[in-house]
Amino acid sequence: MEVNFREVPRGGTFLHYPKADVVSATANPWNSTAPLYQLTSNSRWRPEMISRAAKRVNRYMQVGYLSGRPFGLILVPRGVDSGQIPEVLESVVECVSMSGSKNLQLTHFSFVKDSAPITQFAAIAQWFAEAYSGGIETLTIDVDWKFIQTAKEIWRQAQLSGASARLTIL
Repeated sequence: MEVNFREVPRGGTFLHYPKADVVSATANPWNSTAPLYQLTSNSRWRPEMISRAAKRVNRYMQVGYLSGRPFGLILVPRGVDSGQIPEVLESVVECVSMSGSKNLQLTHFSFVKDSAPITQFAAIAQWFAEAYSGGIETLTIDVDWKFIQTAKEIWRQAQLSGASARLTIL
């Protein structure tokens, strides 16, 4: 699996990575600064449908999937703690597999308000190093500009300590 880190610049407009046929986003409140809003308003998604789906995902604390073009959309409930990340990632990868897609974009670290979510990012990196069983060809991780170097280092450390050498950072 090829892993790409994409830096999201300060004040930049957030866009879909063209190679990704499925995008995973946090089901945050509907406002113009949220990655989910920017991502879907710059494509063909209907805002009312996305807003309803995000509310439902958060109400039931379940991962949701919306098929569509130019990409499928996986919604992850907000407020997921580190202990829930393996289960959430299994659901995300299952959505990717069921959609027949091979290229996933993770947007959950696009805009970080306060301190870097090191524990959450480390849990994701560790899961991909130890528990991931395949199916995704390209994983693109969007990371806030303030956190990009830290994120790359966390990923490298997880890969070195994990049982797998399948992942490559470009």
